[in-house]
Amino acid sequence: MEAVSDDIEVGGAALITGRFFAYPAGVKTLTDPTSLILEWIEPDGTPGNWIWTVDAEIVHDATGLFHVLLAATSAGVWRGRWVADGDVVGTKSFTWCVLASAFDDFMFAS
Repeated sequence: MEAVSDDIEVGGAALITGRFFAYPAGVKTLTDPTSLILEWIEPDGTPGNWIWTVDAEIVHDATGLFHVLLAATSAGVWRGRWVADGDVVGTKSFTWCVLASAFDDFMFAS
């Protein structure tokens, strides 16, 4: 299971990826979980979640590969985790930072 690609600014979006594996006969193999949830907590404590097959935001790229784009609506430390069950069981917690834009305080002449 993976996490967020890079820090981003408010107004952008976090690219969150997930790779899920099973180990049949001891061989690491990309495998779709039976159920998959992405949970997150915004810097102000507001929780959210998306469920694969229910919420279109979780994109199934290929067997065992998923991604979402989560809007960065506030600055601060965000927390998230993938929760997989069934054919792949496990959780992966991660954090990422959303930065306030340095350009918000400037007025540019046009």
